[in-house]
Amino acid sequence: MTLLEGNEKIVVENNAKIAVYVPFKTFNSLRKEFNILESEVDGFVTSLIERSIMERAGDANSNVFSKAEEKELEDDLRGLGYL
Repeated sequence: MTLLEGNEKIVVENNAKIAVYVPFKTFNSLRKEFNILESEVDGFVTSLIERSIMERAGDANSNVFSKAEEKELEDDLRGLGYL
């Protein structure tokens, strides 16, 4: 992947990592709530983010009808007296 930062192009490998800073209080709460070791936090947070992305993508793909189709069906059902 190539990123553009200012006028420079930066090549980033797929296995590259970035840092995300969270307040220490949040870090400790996370460890205590889920009973994980400091060394496990990186993998745990990565897992949470990946799961959130998958759930959001799943929600976006779960619509059977478009908004226009839903409106048309509702109008038809109202016209027939079902709604």
